[in-house]
Amino acid sequence: MNFGESLIIQSYRFPDKIAIEDEIKSIAYKQLNARVNSLVHGLIESRPEKEDIVCHLQGNTVEHFELLFAVAKAGLIRVPLKPRGKNQSSFR
Repeated sequence: MNFGESLIIQSYRFPDKIAIEDEIKSIAYKQLNARVNSLVHGLIESRPEKEDIVCHLQGNTVEHFELLFAVAKAGLIRVPLKPRGKNQSSFR
């Protein structure tokens, strides 16, 4: 079982339980799984090759976690990028 498949199980076991919440909204497992599946279809329509890399900026939002699950379900590789902050050195 991979990370993406674990969401399927949780959506059946606890459909109305809150899965993720951020400062703006919360989302239940069943709704999260439906939104992730929609995102998976969008990723697949872009015709990636198996194990292609998806880069994204990290964040603490519901949408960030939707992308994490969708990338796993689609069988792609995720590479998180951390936005350069005030105290971080730049890449050269």
